[in-house]
Amino acid sequence: MPRELDYQNVRKCLDNYVPTKIYLRLMASMGGTVKVDETLEGRTLDILEVDDNWSFLIDGSEVIRLSPRETRWGVSMAYEVTDGNGCKVYSTTIAPDDPAFPEAQESVLRYDLEWHLLEITFKGRIPLQFHSEREGFKS
Repeated sequence: MPRELDYQNVRKCLDNYVPTKIYLRLMASMGGTVKVDETLEGRTLDILEVDDNWSFLIDGSEVIRLSPRETRWGVSMAYEVTDGNGCKVYSTTIAPDDPAFPEAQESVLRYDLEWHLLEITFKGRIPLQFHSEREGFKS
């Protein structure tokens, strides 16, 4: 997904789909320390742009504020599906709108911010708009 649309993409997901979990940890050699691990059932997750940072709020209270300028990969989406053996698999490589792709049980929005990995899990499949020409797919 284009980085200049990162905030709009996160905002669109939060406005149109029900988040079930937010998870934030340090990445790689930074230690992997978990900073946020919250189940969101019956709660509200929101994001605000504050002084060029993103503020994540649960039920109106800020849980973390991070800078989107310090990102290497930007926003991506992974999908939890059950394979032929009944195992859960998270895929970031298969287009979810491909008819051969099994129905996703969860969509996981992933974003790297300031050496943190942010994951927001949503129930079901969040369709993507493709920003490049791909045979067999339309935006």
